[in-house]
Amino acid sequence: MRRLPNAVFIIDTRKEHTAVLEARRLEIPVIALADTNSDPDEMDYPIPANDDAIRAVRLLSSKIADAVIEGHRQLEAQQKDKELQEVEAGAPEEPSPASSEAEGVSFSTPAEEMMEETLETPAEPELVAEEAK
Repeated sequence: MRRLPNAVFIIDTRKEHTAVLEARRLEIPVIALADTNSDPDEMDYPIPANDDAIRAVRLLSSKIADAVIEGHRQLEAQQKDKELQEVEAGAPEEPSPASSEAEGVSFSTPAEEMMEETLETPAEPELVAEEAK
């Protein structure tokens, strides 16, 4: 990752305890499913749900993903409206810092990000040798 995420969505906080600890350490908000066997104090935004049922996890994950995409679209629309108002008012146009990615939200898969990083920066021989050991 090139930057820290704005939030982390976790299905089972007991199984993903390491992710919860890292998010806490980096002060990243945790959105998680709160089952009867989980600790709601570990979550900033608990969602009461059954984290053992595959259908429930699929449904909630898709709804969270849809909400993120909708929020991204709304943010882009607001930025375009603001730019249009500035142009109409005669203010000089400034490049939008979030034209392709808004507020740290990335829609590429982890594999795509890894490919970008490997294509952009060649691996250092010392690091490759250390990883091989």
